[in-house]
Amino acid sequence: MTTVTWKTVIKWTWILLVAGFVGYYAYSRQDLIAESLGRLGWPAVLGATIAIALAKIALAENMRLALRRTKVTIAFRDCFCIYNLSQIAKYVPGSIWQFVSRIAMLREREIALPAIRDSILAEHAWVLATALLFGVALVAFSDPAWLAGAADRLPVVESVVAAALAALIALVIALTSPGRRFLCWAWSLKPGVYAVFVLLVSWVLLGSAFWVTFLPFTEAPPHWLYFIGLYCLAYLAGFLAPFAPAGLGVREAVLVAGTGAILGADLAILLAAVNRVIYLFVESVWAGVCMASPRPAGH
Repeated sequence: MTTVTWKTVIKWTWILLVAGFVGYYAYSRQDLIAESLGRLGWPAVLGATIAIALAKIALAENMRLALRRTKVTIAFRDCFCIYNLSQIAKYVPGSIWQFVSRIAMLREREIALPAIRDSILAEHAWVLATALLFGVALVAFSDPAWLAGAADRLPVVESVVAAALAALIALVIALTSPGRRFLCWAWSLKPGVYAVFVLLVSWVLLGSAFWVTFLPFTEAPPHWLYFIGLYCLAYLAGFLAPFAPAGLGVREAVLVAGTGAILGADLAILLAAVNRVIYLFVESVWAGVCMASPRPAGH
């Protein structure tokens, strides 16, 4: 007998709410959607698609670097396929399937479980830490006058409070002997300069993919660095929402909160949805390419 937990109920309720909102929005804003998609044009869509595709390559390199940090060497091509195939599993409700599939594929390559654990923790810690740091810094330092009204709706204060709370928790942990051992272990997984650069490139590409879709709708181009920072914070919020598969709905809500004052809520919702569709399309294409590719010799 299958037991339904409250977590499962929350996740499926969230998915149904997001699906219901999308259906309502598509029905009630048909004219706006048709007109806006016509204005958006294929150059912006193509630019966003290429940027996300390149970002996925950089994120696969981040995975390879995290594995190398734990003394595991895997060819980039193999890492790229493992990364992109496991990413599709994150859309399955449960918040664990991308990790389960990642572990299974790495175990097939006879990699020890402690190394897999450490590499996954390092990889995602690097992603979340850089998203927080780059997001707060870029949003805080890119504040043109026409964005002054949007500043109050950005999750900058919440992010700063979260960082301060994390520092306080680390200090408390450091006061105990097991805590100090844990912090030493965590410090051993810190990223190198190249890994930070790779993630910076990833955030620039992902933020730019969202930014280019706004260009057809504004007389003055929106601030590029602002959009990169906003996307970092949106990605972080989506990742930390356990009830939203792949941050579905949460990432878009932050993007809308940060851009609604620029073009209006209706258009901001549409462009956030377009970004998600392009993102999913790229993930599906890369996964398809990996599935069609022959496995490296010896695996």
